[in-house]
Amino acid sequence: MLHPCCGRDLQKSAKTVAVFDIILSVIELIAAMVFESEEVTIVTEEVPNPKQRDINYILTITLLFSILLVILKIIQLCVSILLLYGSVERDYRKCQIWFLFGCVLIGIAVLVIIFETTVRDKLVSSDTELWMRLIIPISEILVNWYLMWVIYAFMRELKRDGATASATVFLKEKA
Repeated sequence: MLHPCCGRDLQKSAKTVAVFDIILSVIELIAAMVFESEEVTIVTEEVPNPKQRDINYILTITLLFSILLVILKIIQLCVSILLLYGSVERDYRKCQIWFLFGCVLIGIAVLVIIFETTVRDKLVSSDTELWMRLIIPISEILVNWYLMWVIYAFMRELKRDGATASATVFLKEKA
């Protein structure tokens, strides 16, 4: 298997990935809270006008999506912190949890790309070009693939060394 870090120590690389992911998670969480906190008015009464009902439906879905996005970013931050502990302690299971969550994030990014290219333009008119709306999910997929490659290589090293259960303590022999 190719080495993802050009021969650099995988434990140090995993720590670097964890710190980078924590920083990225904080930035994404702040961005999600700022950009998704637009004022949304939802009409709760039955509206006879079909166009108004469609707008009401879209606003409701947008609000739910915004709440789920913030929750997802909080979970991502927690899992990133878990990865940092896993890389310091050389704990396979903590790294594995982050890796599986990374797979979920890539799946969500793919769904966002599908939504942006097929459904969104039919529901809401937007002034933003399609390629601009796709930059973030595509970038997220590419960055996550590389980060997951580094952590996967680290997990293989842990498995090869037999440190799959918990932190391994190395004791020096008395000479």
